[in-house]
Amino acid sequence: MIEIKTNKMKYLSILLFIILITYSGCGNKYSFWQLDHFNLDETALNDNQVVSVIYYCKGPFDDQVEHGFYRHAVVIHNDSKDTINVLTFPNTDLEYFTPSSNLFVFNNRPNLNEALAGFDDLPDDMNKIINEIDTTKVSWEKYSKVVRDPEYDYIAVNKYKTVIGSLKGVSQ
Repeated sequence: MIEIKTNKMKYLSILLFIILITYSGCGNKYSFWQLDHFNLDETALNDNQVVSVIYYCKGPFDDQVEHGFYRHAVVIHNDSKDTINVLTFPNTDLEYFTPSSNLFVFNNRPNLNEALAGFDDLPDDMNKIINEIDTTKVSWEKYSKVVRDPEYDYIAVNKYKTVIGSLKGVSQ
């Protein structure tokens, strides 16, 4: 009788352990900060400045989060050596950066010419509209939250100046 209870207890313990492991593996590792968590300063980086990326949190897929979000990168300015947060957008270049391939160019507004470079055969009406766009007035989409991976808070939680923009890989 005691042996039967002991076997049932072992079975229940193992089952409970498996359920806990499975449940914890299904949780979302990402959370979000509000934008005001960061020290926004538009002057921290200028257009076309080269930086070295030391951290990037890409977060979940956009369709898993309502109203979108910024990705968080921590970079070092290659000239001044200042460390700066960059709140950016999905970028395949950033997802695969390595210590030997971490140079990126910052842009504080969308580069329409680059975005439209693949559309060579646009109708004349469309080209006329594009040529009339004042690129100095084009801005990034605004979000109110920034993805966070708590596992890397030792890098991501900081008081560095923060800019919003894009990071494009530099061929090395």
